[in-house]
Amino acid sequence: MPEPLYLEEMPEYTPKIVFDVEEGVFEISGDILNDNQSFHDMILDWLKSYAKSPNACTTFRFYLYYMSDKGWQLVKNMIGILKTLPDIVIVWQAENEDFKEHGEELSEELAFPFKYIVM
Repeated sequence: MPEPLYLEEMPEYTPKIVFDVEEGVFEISGDILNDNQSFHDMILDWLKSYAKSPNACTTFRFYLYYMSDKGWQLVKNMIGILKTLPDIVIVWQAENEDFKEHGEELSEELAFPFKYIVM
């Protein structure tokens, strides 16, 4: 099982990351406008490592506001890894109906259900 991953003080337009295996807290929040491929790879590599020996149940919360095209691709790739886990719940929190619709479209495209919270 990988060490927890916390990225809380990142450059502007980079999301806050809290991947805490012990607490079972997996969250990504903020904007994903940073198109730095090494940043994206670091997140995906961590999730792949976690997927090799996941918790019995995993809840992953997305609290996102704005995303670039590469940010959307990162989220798609993350969910592609997450949906291989044995018991996964994905929570998509949206600040408005438009962003909820983006989540619904993504859920449909990836053929994986999300739970939705509209703030």
